[in-house]
Amino acid sequence: MKKIGRILNIRIFKKIIFLKLVNIKKDIQVVIKKNIKKIKKKIKIGYIVKVYGKHGKTKSGEKSIFCQKIKILSKCIIFPNKYFKNINKEFSYRKRYIDLVINKKSRYVFNKRFNIIKNIRKFFYKEKFVEVETPILNKVYSGADAEPFVTNHNFLKKKNYLRISPELNLKKLIVGGYEKIFEIGKNFRNEGCSNIHNPEFSMVEYYYVDKNYLDIMKLTKKLIKSLAKKTLGKKKIIFDKKILNLNKFKILKIKEALIKYKKINNISKNFLIKEILKKTKILSYKKKNLMYQYFDEFVSKKIIKPTFIIGHPKIFSPLALERKGVIERFELFIAGMEIANGFSELNEAKEQKKRFNKQKNDYDIDFIKALEFGLPKTAGCGLGIDRLVMLLTNCKNIKDVILFPFMK
Repeated sequence: MKKIGRILNIRIFKKIIFLKLVNIKKDIQVVIKKNIKKIKKKIKIGYIVKVYGKHGKTKSGEKSIFCQKIKILSKCIIFPNKYFKNINKEFSYRKRYIDLVINKKSRYVFNKRFNIIKNIRKFFYKEKFVEVETPILNKVYSGADAEPFVTNHNFLKKKNYLRISPELNLKKLIVGGYEKIFEIGKNFRNEGCSNIHNPEFSMVEYYYVDKNYLDIMKLTKKLIKSLAKKTLGKKKIIFDKKILNLNKFKILKIKEALIKYKKINNISKNFLIKEILKKTKILSYKKKNLMYQYFDEFVSKKIIKPTFIIGHPKIFSPLALERKGVIERFELFIAGMEIANGFSELNEAKEQKKRFNKQKNDYDIDFIKALEFGLPKTAGCGLGIDRLVMLLTNCKNIKDVILFPFMK
């Protein structure tokens, strides 16, 4: 058998060389008993080698590879011992190639991340969804309330935008005849950075014909339960020293959440204005939407157990269906983070155009034409992969689950 890895430690005991090799999957101990002097001169810490040998155990019972032949694949010029000491987080984010070599936790996290993404695909394939691709570079930006990254097409001499959401293009595909679709991809939002925000992030979005927001809520629960089971082998997880049961989900209206987490019944405009200004010094929304701003600033971070929040204001749900005065939308919060956002899709062209015009932003006119062509009853959801990976690997900073996070 053969193994490839980077040498992290060389230990010589009597006439035996013990090597500690590391690759992205695991640490490997190599035992060398032949050609000691020759090999000792050739190898150094940091070198990448291919080892040929047989599996076995040392006298102490440690699993090892007993080397028959060793080949140097790459020398390492800059691997001083200082890299093993005082490695801080910023260094790990900027020098991920070193972090992956010396930090076992990082290797664990990213192996889990890509296993989670693989299992997301498996889940949707099993549910008979079709995986699709939509453009990242767009002529207009829409699909979410966020600032885009702007670029320029030199040949056409026109502005283009990195997508903030694939939502409208995915719904155009539903108009075209697809019934169950999903897309895993990158989105970009030109906004602040924090422990749960990165300007470039990964999401899975999925759409299902002839379903409503309650149906897509059930599918989202099923997806998260499945991923927890396949990733960790259990549905109860530990995040930030708190036990979270991913087998139990609550449903709360925004007003109910205010009462439960802030112990307030007084949601008058004057009270909300006073409380918001205490913390933020600004009112970023119109007065009639103060309750949602208050929820966003003061309540959402307190929702630890898996909870679907419903009862959203219409102005913050321009793409969601309204039925009997109720917006058919949910946001899923776990550990104080928004994990998913789903709703019954608005499929009336006139109403959609009216809502877009109220936002006073440019919008995708072709999407309105697609609605005029006919969008069937559909429900959709977007789920943040990075934050889900944070939950399932007990990482409290989004930079810990992105290989190359955005840095100043």
